[in-house]
Amino acid sequence: MAALLFGNQDARLEELSLADNGIEQIPTGFFSSLLHLKTLDMSKNLLTAVSSDQLKGPGLLRHLDLSSNKFNSFNKSALQHLVRLARHSTALQIWSCLLNHHSMT
Repeated sequence: MAALLFGNQDARLEELSLADNGIEQIPTGFFSSLLHLKTLDMSKNLLTAVSSDQLKGPGLLRHLDLSSNKFNSFNKSALQHLVRLARHSTALQIWSCLLNHHSMT
């Protein structure tokens, strides 16, 4: 699906920011062609949940920012296949987005 947006560049894309775009959900398999993606910023959107199917594909992903979204809860299994993810920073960002959501309600 990303190939439709990025054309032939998707195979080499290493950083992608989709921050502050009002995104409510991630289409299943959207990132599957972004094989070299290392940094993904999905902060400041309207995401309420993320599943492992939505994040499948970027096996090299090291940094994932999901902060400042509208999460009601977060299933950590969504991150299980992202083996290279810098776990500490992601855990803090997930914790932050949950705290931000609860403090705003």
